[in-house]
Parts: sequence; structure tokens; C-alpha cells
Amino acid sequence: MRVEELMSSPVFCVNPEDSVAHARNLLLSKKVGRLVVVREEEPVGIVTKTDLARRLRESAPEWRRRPIDRIPVKLVMSERLITIRSDADVEEAIKLMREHEIEGLPVLEDERLVGIITSTDILSYYISKGYDERVRDIMKSEVPVVHRYHSLNSVIEEMEEKDAKRVIVVDAGNVPIGIITTSSLAYLTVIKTSGEVPEKEVKFVRKSESGGRRIYRDVHRFILVAEDVMSSPLITISPEEKASKAASIMLKERIGGLPVIEDRELVGLIEKRCFLERLG
Repeated sequence: MRVEELMSSPVFCVNPEDSVAHARNLLLSKKVGRLVVVREEEPVGIVTKTDLARRLRESAPEWRRRPIDRIPVKLVMSERLITIRSDADVEEAIKLMREHEIEGLPVLEDERLVGIITSTDILSYYISKGYDERVRDIMKSEVPVVHRYHSLNSVIEEMEEKDAKRVIVVDAGNVPIGIITTSSLAYLTVIKTSGEVPEKEVKFVRKSESGGRRIYRDVHRFILVAEDVMSSPLITISPEEKASKAASIMLKERIGGLPVIEDRELVGLIEKRCFLERLG
């Protein structure tokens, strides 16, 4: 199968001088994980939700205490742009994604941007191959885990230390109750000042003496914890299910990974990356 048969088109793009706020809103509204950065119609970089989550937590002075509508995309984008031809074989695309540890390749035809192929497209390709293997055969058995009351900074440190795109949240009995991904963090951390502890505000409301109008009297700040930002309830899968079923669920639910549960215990995690590894 050729890349042009599997790629997505049109490609959503931004310019290097566009604001991070614009890029974030485009990622949200179009429900995509990455944007190609173009200058005068020439691809010069790529920006992902993970880039936003990681780069904007750095304390570099060029964007410290600057609102995201004043931070240009060129400061957070990756300039390491790996592309592929539209007439290339899908297997070549998979090989490039694995070698460079990326999940998206802009597709060129005569040096012109015509599409993008991502790990989501590879899920469809995997399903089309008709493999009969089980989730257990390709899942990751080592899964990053955090407690529901871990601070958000602790969650982020765990993800960075394990180079993970998602962590599973557990309760006091170590029962999985939620998941946190770099996607959810991207939209949370970009609105915080770099280097600050992410917080939430709780406003206590009291009625005024006269007209009964609500007046906010006190504002208390609390450090955000894992359960404040996790996605729940969890969508899970059994290790004995077919891996193709896991791929179908991820496509349908537009998610990048599924916790693998057996007898209510977390035994693994199956992600898009697992399918790339299997096909590579």
C-alpha cells in the first residue's frame, strides 16, 4: 500500500509567527495531534500537543510570563522535519516513524505538501492486515502509574522521567480509575506561567446584605492533583482480546492508548506505538 492511499488530507498548518494560542485552538477545533508549520507554503517544522505541554513548562526567558497569544509558534515547534513521498510504501513510513520516534510524517509530492500520515492512520493499516494476535502479545507491561492525590507537577515529572505520553491514575487500593495524557496536559499547562505550580481557584460565595446579589468574598488556591485533570471513566481492554479490536477502539474513541485490565488489575498498556513496533 502506498502512503497516498492512507494519508490524511488536507493538512492543517500554521505559520512560524502565528501565536501558540492560535495553534492550540486549531489543534482543539480540528481534533488533531499535530500541525505542520509552513513559511511561504514550504514546510519548515511541526508542532504537536506534546510540544506545547513540554516546551511551555521550561523556564527559558524568551517566554517566561508571556501570555500564549504573544508567544510565536517558532519558539515551540520542532524544526527536525522528517517527510515522506506520497508514492512511498507505507512500510517505509512506519520505519521512519520508528527510527525517529515520531508519530507523524508530512507527505510531499513534487516538493509540495499534499497530506500527512500519522500513527492513527497506521492503526487502520494494522486492522487491514488481518492479524490474529492478542493484546497481550504487543502491549507494554511496564506502565507509569500515579496516585489520584499526586500533585500535577509529580505527574509531569513521572511522565518526563519515563518518557511516557500517558500515565494511569490509581486509588488507594491501586485500582485504575483514570488516565492523564500529554494531550490533556497541553491544554492545561499552556495557560500557566512557566515554572509555577499549577493551581486551581475555589471561590466562596456569599449573598450581599441588600439585593441578594452573589458576591465572591474569598478566593482560595489549591495545588492541582492528578484526579483534577484525569479522564474518567477509563476505557480498558482485556489482554486476551484481539489487538485489532484495541486498534478499532482507539480509532473510534480518538484516543492513543488503552489500559489493559485483568481481574481488575492493571497488567499493561497498549498504545499506537505498540502497533508501529509490531509492523516495523
